[in-house]
Amino acid sequence: MFTLVFVSYNAFQVVFSFWLFWGAGVAGWFTKYKWVCEPCDFSDDPMPVKMMVMGYWYMVSKYIDFIDTVFFVLNKKTEHISLLHVSHHALMPVGVWFGIRFQPGGHGTLMGFLNAFVHAVMYLYYLLAAMGPTLRPYLWWKKYLTSMQMAQFTIVFFHGITLAFVECEVPLHPCLLRWLCVQAIMFFALFSDFYIKAYQMKGKAKKQLKDKAESLPNGEMRNGHANSISEGMMIKPFQCVPAGLEDVAKERKRAHH
Repeated sequence: MFTLVFVSYNAFQVVFSFWLFWGAGVAGWFTKYKWVCEPCDFSDDPMPVKMMVMGYWYMVSKYIDFIDTVFFVLNKKTEHISLLHVSHHALMPVGVWFGIRFQPGGHGTLMGFLNAFVHAVMYLYYLLAAMGPTLRPYLWWKKYLTSMQMAQFTIVFFHGITLAFVECEVPLHPCLLRWLCVQAIMFFALFSDFYIKAYQMKGKAKKQLKDKAESLPNGEMRNGHANSISEGMMIKPFQCVPAGLEDVAKERKRAHH
């Protein structure tokens, strides 16, 4: 039952996240939006309204993401509730609300556009992993999910900092610039730390163990002792006769003679 619910949840997140990504693309980022300066359009035209609607549902998605934590607790994987996890899920809803409240379109929507795509890929991985061990050999691309997260925050940082060098009619210009850049730097640092600990350090440790195992001569065990020696003493051959019965048999043999 738990697996069915988990699979259903991830399937929903894949569809929902891709819908947000595609909707924001059609409303601006695939069509007329400029990458250097895109003012917010507050008119009632269909595309600006569509972008505002996508922004609203993107904000809703940040609250739906809290269910991830519930699954971690129910599945007794509390180690996943890390500083990165808590910070990301706590600050994203605040940041998205800030953006929707003061700039429901234009320059500041790039982060939601990219993040929706990353989440679609991320939840696709979770979906496939939850469907059983037969698919896991094909999920070698897991570590690239973190790379995608780091790439999106790098893009958001440089995209946001362009506002410091061009004249652009963006609401709350200095505040938006600071928020985008600070958030991008913080999350990039947290995801980088996770990537190093989860992949580079573990990979290095595995390589060291492998090299150590390959360097051992034939007939030598991992504890450094020869096959027939343990703690400096020879290992006795396997005895079929229980201890004590062998001495009784010898005494009977002497009495017989």
